[in-house]
Amino acid sequence: MSKGPAFDAAKYRNNPKMIAKYLNDALATDESAFATRAIGNLARAHGMGAIADKANVDRAGLYRSLRGDMDPAFGTLLKVLTAEPVPEI
Repeated sequence: MSKGPAFDAAKYRNNPKMIAKYLNDALATDESAFATRAIGNLARAHGMGAIADKANVDRAGLYRSLRGDMDPAFGTLLKVLTAEPVPEI
């Protein structure tokens, strides 16, 4: 498994360009576990509960699916990637 730089959630909360770069870099590694963890990192940065609600999936199951030690269903990944995060007030 590849080790990337430490994830700093603050950099990715409201910066679409940084989010896109992070996901592109993770996908470019061609390591599904690393890419899955990257998606999980972004979901946690935006609030896993809110993402789970928007994606209509179980929050606890989503945490397990996005740890990087299992292969989540592709449909689950699509739901997470297309869920719009709740804006901060």
